Amino acid sequence: MAELDPELYTVAWLAPLEIEAQAALHMLDKRHQGRFPMGRGDDYVFQAGEICGHYVIVATLPAGQEYGTGSAAALASQVKKFFPNLWFGLLVGVAAGLPNPTQSPPLDIRLGDVLVGLPTGESAGLIAYDLGKETTKDGFQLLRFGHVLASTETVVRSAIGSIKLKAPKDAEAFLPYYETIKHKEHSSGTFVDPGQERDKLYLVDDSRIERLVERERRPDDMRTRVWYGPIGSGEKLMKNAQKRNELRDKYGVIGLEMEAAGTMNRIPVGVIRGVCDYGDEHKNKEWQPYAAAMAAAYAKAVLYEIPPKKIALKEPVLVQSDLTDEDKRCLEHLRTTDPRDDKKRIEHSKGSLLRDSSDWILKHGDFQRWQHDEEARLLWIKGDPGKGKTMLLIAIVDELERRLKQLEQPHQQSTTVLSYFFCQGTNSVLNNATAVLRGLTYLIGVRNPSLLSYLRKRYDTARSKLFEDANAFFALSEILEGMLRHSSLSRVYIVIDALDECVAGLEILLNFILRNTSESPRVKWIVSSRNHVEQRLDNSGMTLSLELTQNAEQVADAVNAYIDFKISELPSLDNNVHKPHVRDTMRQKADGTFLWVALVVQELKNVKSWHVLKVVNEMPAGLEELYARMIKYIQQLERDSEYCQRVLSTVTLAYRPLRLAELGVLSGLPNEITGSMKNMRDIVAMCGSFLTIQDGYVYLIHQSVKDYLSGKASSTIFPFGRAEVHHVIFSRSLQAMSKALKRNIYGLAHLGASIDEVKTPDKDPLAPIRYSCVHWVNHFYEANNGNYSIYMIILKIFLYVCRQDNLGDGGIVHKFLQKFLLNWLEALSLMKGMSEGVRAIAKLESLVTGHEGSVRSVAFSHDSKLLASASDNRTIKIWDAATGSLQQTLAGHKGSVRSVAFSHNSKLLASASGNGTIKIWDTATGSLQKTLAGHKDSVRSVTFSHNSKLLGSASVDHTIKIWDTATGSLQKTLAGHKDSVRSVAFSHDSKLLASASGDYTIKIWDVATGSLQQTFDLDTIVRTMSFENTGLYLDTEIGRIDLAAGTKTIQSLLRTPHPDQAQEAQYYGYALSCDGSWITWNKHNVLWLPTDYRPSTYAISSFASLSTPSTVARIGLGYKSGRVVVIGFLDSGPS
Repeated sequence: MAELDPELYTVAWLAPLEIEAQAALHMLDKRHQGRFPMGRGDDYVFQAGEICGHYVIVATLPAGQEYGTGSAAALASQVKKFFPNLWFGLLVGVAAGLPNPTQSPPLDIRLGDVLVGLPTGESAGLIAYDLGKETTKDGFQLLRFGHVLASTETVVRSAIGSIKLKAPKDAEAFLPYYETIKHKEHSSGTFVDPGQERDKLYLVDDSRIERLVERERRPDDMRTRVWYGPIGSGEKLMKNAQKRNELRDKYGVIGLEMEAAGTMNRIPVGVIRGVCDYGDEHKNKEWQPYAAAMAAAYAKAVLYEIPPKKIALKEPVLVQSDLTDEDKRCLEHLRTTDPRDDKKRIEHSKGSLLRDSSDWILKHGDFQRWQHDEEARLLWIKGDPGKGKTMLLIAIVDELERRLKQLEQPHQQSTTVLSYFFCQGTNSVLNNATAVLRGLTYLIGVRNPSLLSYLRKRYDTARSKLFEDANAFFALSEILEGMLRHSSLSRVYIVIDALDECVAGLEILLNFILRNTSESPRVKWIVSSRNHVEQRLDNSGMTLSLELTQNAEQVADAVNAYIDFKISELPSLDNNVHKPHVRDTMRQKADGTFLWVALVVQELKNVKSWHVLKVVNEMPAGLEELYARMIKYIQQLERDSEYCQRVLSTVTLAYRPLRLAELGVLSGLPNEITGSMKNMRDIVAMCGSFLTIQDGYVYLIHQSVKDYLSGKASSTIFPFGRAEVHHVIFSRSLQAMSKALKRNIYGLAHLGASIDEVKTPDKDPLAPIRYSCVHWVNHFYEANNGNYSIYMIILKIFLYVCRQDNLGDGGIVHKFLQKFLLNWLEALSLMKGMSEGVRAIAKLESLVTGHEGSVRSVAFSHDSKLLASASDNRTIKIWDAATGSLQQTLAGHKGSVRSVAFSHNSKLLASASGNGTIKIWDTATGSLQKTLAGHKDSVRSVTFSHNSKLLGSASVDHTIKIWDTATGSLQKTLAGHKDSVRSVAFSHDSKLLASASGDYTIKIWDVATGSLQQTFDLDTIVRTMSFENTGLYLDTEIGRIDLAAGTKTIQSLLRTPHPDQAQEAQYYGYALSCDGSWITWNKHNVLWLPTDYRPSTYAISSFASLSTPSTVARIGLGYKSGRVVVIGFLDSGPS
């Protein structure tokens, strides 16, 4: 076990009783594992850990030792001796409270309240009420009126003062800490409040008759109070009501305890006590846990107010190192954005939201539990658009930054690391899983150069390609995991905003987060998203879910504060009698939405003072209604409505925010507008507050705007369909590049110069076409794969008949590449964008040869004429199996497409997605027929019944569903598997359904009733299966199962007609070997596939066995690169 260094610890937390020590240990943010060295005369064992950055030791009395001032004095002496750098101490535990309901105002102390020792008037903060002398004249007198003890350390009293300033709401400073431990277990229960109804106060009158005092129940939000004043400390346990009252009235004490007087002259402690009884004969231990927890929570709040004292660490630390030139080059290639700059931009764009509008999250119980509970590793903040999620995360980042700064040591790298990323769906640099990992890794690397070794190890061999190829996410995930698990890091905080705006790779990003949540206990995650994002986050036992709708009161208070601030900035409301009415109307209509307030205030800036109230009254409540009003305003612009529509459609579909010059080129605005930046700004300003300009870039103000313009307003913004606008942007890009590109466009004297030596000219000729150079192919791709209006479809057919399609020989793409390919590549190199050029060429190739994204599934139609392929890029392609020509591209899925299957009449195609939906398509027209939703997780397999009337689907959610293909209605849900279901198959008579699962079983179900017929326990996972024609056998890649044999397991296959092949594929004719390196015929190797040609998935044009030889010999191969290949063979096999 590790040895702890006593010199590192600066705070002593004294908790004499066992229950007090247990509450203290639960308050530790991190518990230090190890033991302190012990020598002669060392009699106490101490616990250690960290609270709010302080290195704290928890000291308690040995088991069985009597408590009192003497025992406390011995403990304090040992603590002072053992820890040389001790700064101050806190004596935290339980005490008797001394209420006085008869005084004015009443001293209404109750069980569970907190007592804090502070001097009042001439009274000391701590009074040793049995330390003094007996005189004949005056009786018993305290020595120096109780001022014989050392004073509490000034910094502790100052921290207490900061909390006291918040009265009567000072309990809000520490109650969140209590919430994190109230359900924790101790030796006899938990720290939960026993309940106000069990709090009984008895008073004794002058005739010594005891009576129960009737007290009004406190409201729940005022349940706990803090009392400041002198606390009495003595050697004897007080259980006498009359004696208690005498001490209270004589010395003005608010409570009684038994240890403080023994510690104060040895360690200057702050005394913090929770009330567990009233110092009378009704004293019992029922309230001790709750009282101890409340005192501990207050003590932690005190430590929060005090910056940690810096002690030079002797343990191994990361030494701060300088970045080498190669480190800087590596980071330069890694960087797509600096999250710190994104944070500043967001803060600016949000219009400086008040801190009062977001700081409530720091006091919230879920946030406090996330901070202090080791088992709470992921906090998911979710809410509707415009509710202020991003600003909440910025407040959290600022708070974590503040704490990290307190922990900084000179010349040493911090052992606590923070990294964050702000996703943005409207910017291709910020809206994908790889970008998230690049941003997180970049920020860690810049701030912690010693951790760059994990990055450099891979970068030094792959260089910039490490971050750019198809495997970039997986390479970066390994690198980041290595950084996060570095042995010298004590804590890592990762914050990711707007997961719902990660439009590419969200599934693998969630898998990464969840995996590291469970495997990396030192890493704490905070993520935010809208409510509908992946529910898998909720299924993690280490996840805390903070839903803004359940915290409507805090959100409403924050929005109201924001409204007050924003209308105070409106000159039109200065000295305006309608200001209160304006404020109240906005509060009523805002519905807890910051964005609504910001948009309304933006419009009010241009309204005369006498119209302000009328305009506010006209404003609709709700974001979408407000957006609709803004669209109506744009449509009513007489001359500029079309220009605004062009601008909005272009900005909505752009892959990143556009410069004003770029927007002018791509939107096709007339020269009178594009020739003046002022005119460009004016036309942007006319777009109904949907857009904002920052540093010359045009942004959509919020992701919800893009959703609205792409959804409910799409008929206005995209009257001919989104694909048509993509085509327009692509065409204008090619036109602009054709005019601007030329050889040596920067006029370099030496063409062999290093790119690092090239300076961008003051008047950059590439400025208007930078976006076009990088993204023209993306728009061309979407134009070819998107949905058009009927008018555009007719036009495309006409162009095809006339052989004027864009990509073919003689098309505009072909002509552009013929003339400007080298100039385009030169421009990309000057922009340091050659990787984008490589991806663009690959994308162009994919339009001819396959997908952009890994191919997940391929399937032949049952007439063997068509081949369908499904890809991670959310599309399905249908190919002519004989010629290889592309027939259809089907787009519409919102997640990776995992499986495809043709109906037996080849008229329908089913596709299954990673987001749990299934779509049914018409193979002739490519039109979407049905969307089936019901699975709770990714769908892995789909299959049609032989009569094409039913569809079976298998999911990661452990279920199988049976659907009616004509109506799309759900017929049956089959549950029973204990792991994801990998494959499904119908029998030829459509009466049975087989399902194979990751739980190593195959189940046979009755399709009509949904009842389970058989279960086969296997030693492996089956992924491919089909019923033999008679329905008596099930053929799988590991063997044939005899269904008539009942419950025989896979071992029974050893007695099938092919016992020597029980563990090998039983398909005859053409097939793929197990390792994917050979195409085989009846198990004999026929065609060797080089490494680059080994597929990720494959399909054979028809099933073949010994009894039914194949008559069609085509194999469809799908590759991770997106390529799809069909290979034909002699139907009788090799000669």
